[in-house]
Amino acid sequence: MPIAPFAPRPVPRELEASRARLAIIAAVIGIAAALVAIAVSPGVRHAVGHAERSVRHAVGTAVDHAVDKVFPDQLPKAAALPSIVLTGRPTSVATLKGRPALVTFWSASCATCATGAGALEATARRISDARVVGVAYGGHRATDLAFIARARWSFSNLLDASGSVTRRYGITKAADLPVTVVLNAKGRIAKTLHGPQSAAQLAAALRATESNTK
Repeated sequence: MPIAPFAPRPVPRELEASRARLAIIAAVIGIAAALVAIAVSPGVRHAVGHAERSVRHAVGTAVDHAVDKVFPDQLPKAAALPSIVLTGRPTSVATLKGRPALVTFWSASCATCATGAGALEATARRISDARVVGVAYGGHRATDLAFIARARWSFSNLLDASGSVTRRYGITKAADLPVTVVLNAKGRIAKTLHGPQSAAQLAAALRATESNTK
């Protein structure tokens, strides 16, 4: 049957190979020209390096954000909290669910724990003290109660005298404190903040966690 006049004619294999070779040659020439320009001009080299870093940062940020958005249920589950109450009400991971919450691990013997105490109290008053809980690591009731009184904390605090609960959150010694763990609305660990935090840093962590679980 004759081929219709408008039907595309098959391209010979030799022509396809020739086109592929030309494309490869053009790409090699382009790469070589870029390398020469980078070698000759410090300004171009700086611009290319800056662009590369910017693209890498943007891609990394986008990927991290996408993972948080798509896979919030793959975040690690928060370990059970201590049952011994120092002040306030009994608090568990279950009672903190529904909205992002803060679990702050501290010790009366920790030199820097008092530094962020005011920011934690301010955050608890702003978002509701039911969403903030403190865990005293390896301390004694009288000493810990004195610390809480000095810090004027209104939120609940629990006692982890043996340190077993604190270790399940990856904290092995008092020198690691303070550590504040941000839980998402499903009781999973969204972020771990090391060292004293400002009220602005705590607010930003809660906002990011809330937006990533919607």
